[in-house]
Amino acid sequence: MNDRIIRMGEILSDALFFPYEIQEEALDLFEAIALHPNWMNQRSNRGLMVDCVYETAKKYEWKVDEKKVTIWTMVELTKDKFGVGTQPKPHIWRGLFG
Repeated sequence: MNDRIIRMGEILSDALFFPYEIQEEALDLFEAIALHPNWMNQRSNRGLMVDCVYETAKKYEWKVDEKKVTIWTMVELTKDKFGVGTQPKPHIWRGLFG
């Protein structure tokens, strides 16, 4: 898998203060989808990584500074860390990959 994309997931997870186990869950979700034979690149790898970190945060009802992680949290975070805000859009692939 692309090391730059994996590093991106680590940066996002660190910024959200994910413990190691939750970070690994987000990265594993990304790999499971990106390497799945039915994956048709509905999202770029970058977008998919944002989706996976967001979905993992939602699963655990993750909070930063007492606020739930939202779509807008991710947009601002990606803009701050990478210069371009990326909106999570897991609805594009969630039906196919749960």
